[in-house]
Amino acid sequence: MKKYIVVGITVFILLFCSTGAAASSTININMDGKNISFSQNTGSPFIDQYNRTLVPFRVTLESFGCQVTWDNSQKLAYAQKDGILVCVPIGQNNIWINGTSVENDTQAIIKDGRTYLPIRAVLEAFGASVEWDKTSQAVIVDSDGNWNQQRNLALSQDTDESYKAVSYQWEYPAGSIWSYELALSTPIYDRYKSMDRNRIIGYTYYVNDTYDDEFLNELAHVFKKTAEENNMSDWDMVNLMVCFVQSFEYTSDYETTGYDEYPKFPLETLYDRGGDCEDTSILLVSLLRQLGYGAVMLEYDDHMAVGIKGADNLKGTYYEQDGSRYYYIETTSTGWKIGKIPEEYAEKEVTVLHVD
Repeated sequence: MKKYIVVGITVFILLFCSTGAAASSTININMDGKNISFSQNTGSPFIDQYNRTLVPFRVTLESFGCQVTWDNSQKLAYAQKDGILVCVPIGQNNIWINGTSVENDTQAIIKDGRTYLPIRAVLEAFGASVEWDKTSQAVIVDSDGNWNQQRNLALSQDTDESYKAVSYQWEYPAGSIWSYELALSTPIYDRYKSMDRNRIIGYTYYVNDTYDDEFLNELAHVFKKTAEENNMSDWDMVNLMVCFVQSFEYTSDYETTGYDEYPKFPLETLYDRGGDCEDTSILLVSLLRQLGYGAVMLEYDDHMAVGIKGADNLKGTYYEQDGSRYYYIETTSTGWKIGKIPEEYAEKEVTVLHVD
């Protein structure tokens, strides 16, 4: 039995506006469309030894609308906004968000008598989107989504050459072959490819990124509509989506990108029709969340998988977090049922990554 669903998804291309060309030695901080002004008195942003952008504490956070204080005796920087309190200790690989410690891969420092903070870790704690634009050598901060909405008003003229038709075929249940064809935006794919992975902290960023949310939402609802038209249960719909992702070719980061570690955004994995464990896990979590399912990423020392929130009476391997069970899903090859875990990971320590 063959069932064909042709999906043409139009994804508009954002025109990225820059306020001016920056010299290669200067790092601009563009906040909601306006560059923050730095001087000799305030200090200026720079790249630290971990290849992360550090920014002057007071001028940056005040420009973001925070109330800021400095505890000199404890060497702690505080920023507060909209009921969120962020505490940043000097010389430690963590920050505190409303009393909860969150790990970071760089440290706040004191340099020339000024306090410098890791901009992404701190501003994302307040719900901001932080991206690096290497063309203008600027950190782009979107405080609440309004600036992105304004940029969306500037749309390019799409042409047939802007899209690549990508076909998929997989099986669920046994004997039922499904085929999808998606029209994927090449410019958006190229945009994701150009983003410097060294400036992205944590795997959850790839799920939380809002640039392709409209696209993912439309794709996820294709599965929902297909389930309704074929009298499938919710469980079958989830399995249809799981098998879709499992059918992707497993390819290592080094094979496809030349890098040892290169997580992909969901659209990249769809465009390439493949990826490694973190790529397919990021894609599946993104699709499940679009349909309202509780889903987490399961990080092992050498592997990544997905956990889907399920009832207590389901069978299979699960991890309990905050009173909920998250059942293991293997994404790297076909035939793995929800709750079935490879033997080599059954006893391994796992970190459950929640996606906001």
